[in-house]
Amino acid sequence: MKTLENIKTETIQVLKTNNQEASLNATYNSHSQIEDPVFNFKLNGLNATKWELTYSEVAIIFARKEVSVQEKSEYPSLGLFSIGKNTNWLYNHNLWEQPKDLESAIYKLLEFSLTGK
Repeated sequence: MKTLENIKTETIQVLKTNNQEASLNATYNSHSQIEDPVFNFKLNGLNATKWELTYSEVAIIFARKEVSVQEKSEYPSLGLFSIGKNTNWLYNHNLWEQPKDLESAIYKLLEFSLTGK
């Protein structure tokens, strides 16, 4: 049995500016263990960074509904989102006009990383 056949990924772009791009990425693996990373944020460009969440962290965040999206930030046309302990990350209004749409998309990605659906 090849585990690669059981791995699926989904990605959404959350930020695109002249000097930065960021995305959220979910990976579903039917053989995931509790400490396997299954969700990540990746920022390319200025101040490039990356963080990830394990299967167990995603399960807790999803169950506790620990996602928030705020329309306002200190920058024009950018809002803030938080997922669990990873707080105050920027997103574009032109990519996500309504905060509730981004919040819904994040929950769908979290669920995908847990169930593959």
